[in-house]
Amino acid sequence: MKRKLVEQGGTTLMVSIPSGWARKYNLKKGDEIEMTEHEYNLILGTKKRPDLMAKSIDISKLDLIVPRVVSGLYRRGYDELHIKFENSKLMIPVNKTIQEALVGYEIISQGRDRCVIKNIADALETEFNTMMRRTFVLLKLFSSGIIESMEHKSNDGIPGLFPFEDSINRTTNFCRRIINKNGLEDYKNNTYMYITNEELERIGDELKYLCFYLNESDKNIKNLSKKTVRLFMDMHELLLDMNRIFYKFDTHQLYQIFEKRKKIVKECHENFKSRCGSDVRVTHYVLVITQIIANILGFRLSMEL
Repeated sequence: MKRKLVEQGGTTLMVSIPSGWARKYNLKKGDEIEMTEHEYNLILGTKKRPDLMAKSIDISKLDLIVPRVVSGLYRRGYDELHIKFENSKLMIPVNKTIQEALVGYEIISQGRDRCVIKNIADALETEFNTMMRRTFVLLKLFSSGIIESMEHKSNDGIPGLFPFEDSINRTTNFCRRIINKNGLEDYKNNTYMYITNEELERIGDELKYLCFYLNESDKNIKNLSKKTVRLFMDMHELLLDMNRIFYKFDTHQLYQIFEKRKKIVKECHENFKSRCGSDVRVTHYVLVITQIIANILGFRLSMEL
């Protein structure tokens, strides 16, 4: 939108702020707003937060995508959901999604054909950096657990790894919610940080799918070649490199990581040609996760440019 400058007192230029924005954040005469200069832009902001965001939705015909709907509303930043349904069985996926993936959401009332979900953890919304760092730790532990099972050639420990994926969903959903609702202090990185959290969740998903496969039969892990296990361990090291450079960026180290990535990709393609069965399946997950890591590092580089 455009605004005309108005001269006040011969030396001061003034401009009005949009009334809708002022109402949204309950701004009144005498309130302070923050102004930041960025190149040829002047950015206005406030530390006030909008009133409670509420949404009403009927999920009666959405049975297949109920978890995605509830998670999407959470990530969008809604504080209160009024959900209607014709079949009370739809509350099963609603409950499951809240418990497994949505930090702060609680069902505060429930009837025969409706329920109310509310965010009860506003204080947690200052914890973006803590939660994002937690995601990196969870991915490291998840991947380490798989390596331990591979080294012991046993899938006995695999079922105990599945909760990591739920925890990763919680932390990445939380971070995306904060970006949508409040934004980050460095607003230019909002998009990069949002898609980074999307990709971190994808790594958790791929590790989960790998665990599903390894858990199907003991043979799927016992028959793995040493080369395939080594490939997975190389990918794990790449995961640790990503974590380190994300918080302590260094262009030279980034270049070295991409050299490692190139080597892993080459060895994956060689494995596809010379191996079969479980080796091929595990190599697929190594290749996919390696590329996701490369995507995240690309986003991180863009934040430095």
